[in-house]
Amino acid sequence: MTRIVRPLAIASALLLGACVAGPDYARPELALPESFVGGSDDDPTAGAVALSPVPWWGGFQDENLAALMETVLADNLTIARAAERLVAAEALAGAARSDFLPTLDGTGSAALRTDGTDSAALGLSASQVIDTNGRLQRNSERARADLLAARYTLDDTRRLTAATVARLYVEARRTSARLALLDASLELQQRTLYIVERRADAGLSADLDVRRATADLARTRAQRGRLALQQAQALNQLSVLMGQPAGMGPDYLQAANTPSAGDEVSL
Repeated sequence: MTRIVRPLAIASALLLGACVAGPDYARPELALPESFVGGSDDDPTAGAVALSPVPWWGGFQDENLAALMETVLADNLTIARAAERLVAAEALAGAARSDFLPTLDGTGSAALRTDGTDSAALGLSASQVIDTNGRLQRNSERARADLLAARYTLDDTRRLTAATVARLYVEARRTSARLALLDASLELQQRTLYIVERRADAGLSADLDVRRATADLARTRAQRGRLALQQAQALNQLSVLMGQPAGMGPDYLQAANTPSAGDEVSL
């Protein structure tokens, strides 16, 4: 009877192990276009940009921007948090895989007697969990899916952070160039106001000219204040993205305040 029961028990366990709880995951079907934008029916990849080993921000040919990107991608706290979540997901996936491995337990004992008849004993046992209802398999599948999601999240976080850094850096440089033009305009308007006031004192200009020159100067000063605020906000956000307090970025970050020679910026 024992010889019959054991094969039946093993066969039942294998049969139950093949029945996994719940439906299998099915990848959703996406309606993809037949060709890329700008391509042709003969060559769908026509017009596509070839991949380059150089990062996309290298196209700006700005050493300060390249150094800023390197620092942000290394020290950004949001990226670091996503990286730590990836490490945790890898650990959980490894733990889920280990559930299928057998467990080994060891025991040992020793006895010392006064009559010299010492004794020692060692024991080793192994156990294996049979996934009868597919719970371990589903847990492993979920852990692998979480691991892929963590990897995609890290890559997406790096992409979004790099795009934000480039946008803020360009904004800071553009605002700096506009501030330089406004400073030149302010100097000219101050000289104009001085001349108009002297002419008004001599009776050569009307008071309306003085008020108009004064209003133009005040308007330009107000515009400069708004631009200075925008520049400070951009630089502070860049400092935070680098994992530093606002306004505490490295020296090359302050280069965004100085427009390069030949910059053409229109007000």
